[in-house]
Amino acid sequence: MIEPSALSLFAAFFYAAVAGASIHAGRIAVQSRQARWHRSVFFAIAVLFAFLIAWRVLAVEDILREVMREQLRGEMVYDGRREMQRLIASAIIVLVALGGFALVFRIRASLRGRRNQIAVAAAGGSAAMVLLIALRLVSFHWIDAALYGPLKLNWFIDLGLGLAIMVAALAYTKVVRRARR
Repeated sequence: MIEPSALSLFAAFFYAAVAGASIHAGRIAVQSRQARWHRSVFFAIAVLFAFLIAWRVLAVEDILREVMREQLRGEMVYDGRREMQRLIASAIIVLVALGGFALVFRIRASLRGRRNQIAVAAAGGSAAMVLLIALRLVSFHWIDAALYGPLKLNWFIDLGLGLAIMVAALAYTKVVRRARR
């Protein structure tokens, strides 16, 4: 069994703080009778980060990556994996970009008001987190070089997105409370 690293355990602890802030924002949305989708966004983010805690503590990403490598070796296609990884990484990026543009186009009219904007920003940060995890799983050479290279962009992006989502949840709480006064 693969043991989680100290950094993974730190990330899990940090994810718990993000989940807690999101749960709090969701509860405030319920108590203040905000738009139903606001509470859905923040509770969904809390579920995502609860999932990410387990993902980190159980080292699921490392296990999945190793299983995929062994499967490719077993099928004698490991040496040709770069082409497949390139296609998968490209498909992930294109699908997320198209989905993001479609979503922004669809909801642009409802983005009036700070509460709506904050909830959408939190949801967008969560989508970016899922994209980061998908790209880490694909493990394509240039993606690995960027994420795990000397700058450790993986950790900056991961923690930066988590921090942005947590700040959004706290800002949402503050804006809603101020509006209730």
